[in-house]
Amino acid sequence: MSGPLLLAIDTSTVGAGVALVDGEFPLAHLAWCTPNRQSSHLSAGISTVLEMAERPMSQISAVIVATGPGSFNGIRVGISEAKGLAFGLGVPLAGISTLDAIGLQAACAVGRVVALVEAGRGEVFSADYTGCGRTWRRASEYRRLPIHETARQCRSGDTLAGPASGLVAVAASGEGINLTCQPPAARIGRTGYLAELGRRYLEANGQDQLDSVEPLYLRRSAAEETRDAAGRRSK
Repeated sequence: MSGPLLLAIDTSTVGAGVALVDGEFPLAHLAWCTPNRQSSHLSAGISTVLEMAERPMSQISAVIVATGPGSFNGIRVGISEAKGLAFGLGVPLAGISTLDAIGLQAACAVGRVVALVEAGRGEVFSADYTGCGRTWRRASEYRRLPIHETARQCRSGDTLAGPASGLVAVAASGEGINLTCQPPAARIGRTGYLAELGRRYLEANGQDQLDSVEPLYLRRSAAEETRDAAGRRSK
């Protein structure tokens, strides 16, 4: 039986992608790795997954978008495209954290899952997850911490997932902490899991976020920090 047709968009990190899901069943998924031209790649990617699934744009029931944390520009591109599509089609929009999608993708790993995204300047964004299936849940706040501090908070047996896994694994090894890393190939395959979290949100009567979705930055942009620093020096 056919379910709601969900379009998921994730341009929050270098590993970006779009997915088209019919209820719980994936129809098409496209992933790419690039730090630039996310906007043009995204528009082409959406057209491609619709063509592969042989579905018209008009059949989309809801749009799901990754809200970060991650790339400032990438997050803005994804949210802007998602809002435009949802508004134009008159369908709900759901924003889901990138860390949550990473955490769900690695669910059922032995031990705790630590989802990780590079934050730059020697820091990473992270969150902890436990459980599998319906018992899966986020078990911490979203964090932005230095790499070595994040590593020291890990426990032997934890599974690291996401683009910053290698950075934390190396730091943890120096502390004598043995960790398992999710395979690198998984880092560009998370958009289907983003769609699944969006489906769960909407089925639980989550509100349409067209007017309320916000990027999950966990930090100010470099331009804002530079501007504030200049202001302090001028005083």
